[in-house]
Amino acid sequence: MEIIRPDHPHAGPPPTATAPEHAAGTAAMEPGRQSHGSRAPVPADQSDPRRYLGVLLSFWWLILLITLLGTAAGAAYCILTTPLYRAVCRYEIELAPGGGQNNRTSIEDTAQAAARQRQILNGSRLRSQVMGKLTQKWSGVVSSLNVKVGIRQDREIPSIFDVSVDGVTGDYALDYLREMINEFQEVRRARALEANENALRYLWLEKQKLAQEQEDAQNTLVKFQKENNIRFTEAKQEFDEKFLTNLVQRQNALRTERTMLETQFPFLENANADTIQNAYQLTMETHQITGGAPYAAAAPAGQQPGGAGPAADNAAASGRAPLPSIGTVIAAAGGGMTSAQAGQNLDEYIARAEAEYQDLLGTYKPSHPAMREMKRQIEAAKRNLRFAADSSLKQLRSRFEALKIQEGALDSSARSWRGELDLSVSQRATYDSLRAKVEHLKQLHDQVFTRIIETTAKNADTSFSYMLEPPTAIREAVWPNPTRIMTLAILASICLGIGLAFLIDFFDTSLLDIMAIEEKLGLQYISSIPSWDRMIPNLDMKNAQVVVRRDKSNVPSEVYRSLRTTLEQMMGDRHGYALAITSTEANEGKSLTALNLAVTFSWTGHKILLVDGDLRRGKLHSPLSIETKIGFTDLLLGRVNDWREVVYPTSYENLFLLPVGKYNHSAPELLDPVKVRALIDEWGKEYDLIIFDTAPVGRVVDGALIARACDGTMLVTRQRISTFAGVRHAAHRLEGANLLGFCLNGIEITGKQLGYFNYYGYFRRFGRYGHYAYYNYYDRYKYGQYGYGAAAPGSPEAIAAAAAAAAAAKEDAAAAADHNGKPSSPAPPPPHGVGLIDS
Repeated sequence: MEIIRPDHPHAGPPPTATAPEHAAGTAAMEPGRQSHGSRAPVPADQSDPRRYLGVLLSFWWLILLITLLGTAAGAAYCILTTPLYRAVCRYEIELAPGGGQNNRTSIEDTAQAAARQRQILNGSRLRSQVMGKLTQKWSGVVSSLNVKVGIRQDREIPSIFDVSVDGVTGDYALDYLREMINEFQEVRRARALEANENALRYLWLEKQKLAQEQEDAQNTLVKFQKENNIRFTEAKQEFDEKFLTNLVQRQNALRTERTMLETQFPFLENANADTIQNAYQLTMETHQITGGAPYAAAAPAGQQPGGAGPAADNAAASGRAPLPSIGTVIAAAGGGMTSAQAGQNLDEYIARAEAEYQDLLGTYKPSHPAMREMKRQIEAAKRNLRFAADSSLKQLRSRFEALKIQEGALDSSARSWRGELDLSVSQRATYDSLRAKVEHLKQLHDQVFTRIIETTAKNADTSFSYMLEPPTAIREAVWPNPTRIMTLAILASICLGIGLAFLIDFFDTSLLDIMAIEEKLGLQYISSIPSWDRMIPNLDMKNAQVVVRRDKSNVPSEVYRSLRTTLEQMMGDRHGYALAITSTEANEGKSLTALNLAVTFSWTGHKILLVDGDLRRGKLHSPLSIETKIGFTDLLLGRVNDWREVVYPTSYENLFLLPVGKYNHSAPELLDPVKVRALIDEWGKEYDLIIFDTAPVGRVVDGALIARACDGTMLVTRQRISTFAGVRHAAHRLEGANLLGFCLNGIEITGKQLGYFNYYGYFRRFGRYGHYAYYNYYDRYKYGQYGYGAAAPGSPEAIAAAAAAAAAAKEDAAAAADHNGKPSSPAPPPPHGVGLIDS
């Protein structure tokens, strides 16, 4: 035999909907016997403000108590505190800031000065001086010489202060204020004089130091003048600057001529003498224009190339020899030409001679002596022309080399003069620096001397204070202020009470937060059950008792009917459904819930089997008046072969009990889920619903083993007993079982939990059902808060109660008819004294 898993056909159809009474509207469960661990957690909602209101309403007594204590403390303080009277005045103090150079510095200095004056006014030294002067006068007159000094600075004018003194009498406060102002003025005067003397002493020392430094600087300047002959140095520096300027100008002119000649040499290699002569003439003109005018005059514009007149004059004036003319070169070469020929342009001569030679070729042969002579002369003229060009180019190169030598000599001379000039400039700079230092020290000395004169002539009273409003006494007491003290006491006590309420709620580990169970553990909230010990007298909560009535509607009946309706929707129409009811710890009301739930299920006409599965402390046989010593334990141990031998009918129609039997230490080891499931399958053939009352799953493993064999499990928790940790532990223990959800038992409908849950959104729904609600019901039917009381016959309450009972009976009869296919007669009432609550 194997364990029935959630996907087994006996697991039953999926539930259709959750309980309609659930205010939050929980989602429908997944199909089959689903383990609570696989259920998707309820999505976390945003924080509901009603929860905090519920906490306040739950701890209203604590908040009220602390508020009353705070109010009493405030009143006692007002009565016992010695009244204080005030004396005030308005005082202006010249702060005399330190003279910052900008507005920000001035503001900071003013703020610091104002802070220092406040510190002096409220300082212990000034207080002791004033107390010493007033002790002899007021020691036997007032009860206390201690005062409270208040200083407030004007926001618009920082130098104005409002000074107040609070004392036991107005006259003493006024006298203290006057004496304090006088002492303050004396202190400021003494400090001002002391500061003035210190400043004068510092200024005199500074003046002496500057005078000594000025004298030393003057001596150094005179010594430097003697050692360096400053006047001669200044004259020499002026001459050197002019000479060096001319020298550099001449050097630049020579460099220009040299550069031009060097650039022209590649183009004059094959040029004739006239071209070379003209190029040299243009170079001289450029030299004269760019800086050679003081040394050479400009050449006349009408000078002919090769001429010796004007060019020679210019060359003589400049001290340089001109290039030789062509005629001079030919004559020097001994070419045999006449002076007339030498004066002609040699190029034209050669051209005419060649033309004449060509003409004579028509008459004479080239071998003719005259033709040979003419040919010789033409060749000689050409040689002379080439010689003249080479000679001119050679002279240009010689001049280029001379320019380089002259330029180098000028550069060396300029460096020498520049070094001497730099030395003169350094000496002059040193002299100017010494002279500037002497002037600066003289100015500083004069400034310090001026400040000494101003400080000596300054009157110390100019920095003292001014009384804008003289000291005045206020005849009415300024402290204590009953209105302010009582307001602050009440507000502080209310805040303290609220804080303590939330603190207690924060550290409260009892099962209060239903939404936290749903969201964090994924357990579905099924229903809630009130605390019957507050409503029903002589009810033993440790033992299960029947608190429901079918013939007359009451609060317990409506509560368990609501729970029954919710479970029916969760279980569906499945025949032979096995429901295990367990709890986290003992005394949480699981047996009471299982017993009364089985009774209400029996009213619907279903055949119910109630199994007492608490092998250690099972007591369901007592409230049902069944005396037997055999039961479920014997069935597990094999002492009884047929389970029908240990199933007993009860006084309630359709309700049968399988008692626990005698406890045996080895019985828990026999709780094999496979074996229990086999028994459930056999019971399911005869009964519509099997309800197990199991042991607390948080203590022993018995309940978890039975729950795994059942189709569904409901966890019972109790308010003020169960904890969040306990519920979480039980949920882990029930891993593998189909945990339908949890039922909250034992809520206080008139205490702390009422306000909490009512505003938390779970129990406000009962107000919609009129007389079915908790409050309206026992108020309307006169059951009272601590016990039931019968309504007067014929009264509106009795008539309403009868109508409600008839409606409930009709509802149960209709449910039974739907189950059996025919109307069911009402079950006879159980015998008196068998666990029923008599109305």
